[in-house]
Amino acid sequence: MASPNSQTHETSLHLIDRHWVDFVLAHVNPLWSVVATKARLLEVRRESPDTSTFVLQPNSRWQGFRPGQFVPLRVRIDGVVHERCYTLTGPPSATTLELTIRRRPGGIVSSFLHDRLRVGAVVELGPAQGDFVLPEVLPGKLLLIAGGIGITPLYGLVHDVLARESNTDVALLYYAHGDRDFVFRTALDALAVVSPALRIDYVTGGRSHAPCDATTLARIVPDWSERLAYACGPEPLLEAVGATFAAADRSAWLRVERFGRKAPTVAGTAHTVTYARSGVVAVAGGSTLLEAAECAGLRPAYGCRMGICRTCRCRKVEGPVRDLSTGAVDDAPGRDIRLCVTEPVGPVTLDL
Repeated sequence: MASPNSQTHETSLHLIDRHWVDFVLAHVNPLWSVVATKARLLEVRRESPDTSTFVLQPNSRWQGFRPGQFVPLRVRIDGVVHERCYTLTGPPSATTLELTIRRRPGGIVSSFLHDRLRVGAVVELGPAQGDFVLPEVLPGKLLLIAGGIGITPLYGLVHDVLARESNTDVALLYYAHGDRDFVFRTALDALAVVSPALRIDYVTGGRSHAPCDATTLARIVPDWSERLAYACGPEPLLEAVGATFAAADRSAWLRVERFGRKAPTVAGTAHTVTYARSGVVAVAGGSTLLEAAECAGLRPAYGCRMGICRTCRCRKVEGPVRDLSTGAVDDAPGRDIRLCVTEPVGPVTLDL
């Protein structure tokens, strides 16, 4: 039970704008907040020529995570807030968080993190998300297939299996362009030495030189079709893995994690979009509702623009829309939608 003082404190907070409280607290300690999960950068550890692990100390609002999950990270770059999702690669039991991030060519946020974020800086985090996690009861055999930076969630799954001290046999098949592109190789090799149930095969070369078809899998992991499989990596690799499992009628045994989403296909038919609070009416055709709003001169909040972070979530007052990530059409009023992956399929009114 809360003490009278703490009850009085909570009551007082409800009477005060919590964001104003945050504004004041940030001047005392940037990590303090009553509304946001914030974290201070403690260390940056190089993992490969283009990949580093960022070690963060979160504040008390952090709620934890499961191995294989990711977290939205929000930073302000030149006055503009950007949000991206990154995999948590450290152990859930640790008091610090680890995000292993590859620098993307031309990537605004990843370049900022690698080049400009300094130890001691404070970033904002969302809650851990994602269902690319192991079942509560582990299977007898696992096959993990990673490509490039796709190793990050699988690295967490490897640690999860070993931490549970199970008898699960784990085969990790890890693709990369060259030897120096393997992230966590030293740590993985050390785990394989002390964990006889963990077998790791490293495969170098581009996709054309390192296929992931049934013949290749059978050569490297002869009993691959008997294993519950998890795969993460570039889209060509995941398509090849998916086709291999489908041809063997084993799709139900494959779990796939994609970084980002395929570019949505917008139908292109023009429809009227009414932005109720802004008093703006526009015609949207061949664009998402986020793009249409920006073309109309509005500036709705957004983050990943891929339907992951939900920063662009908006209440649809009425009208039919299509979710481009699922294909589902929704014409019910009063629904929250993601502007970046939604197109109008008729006249739409938004609470924007």
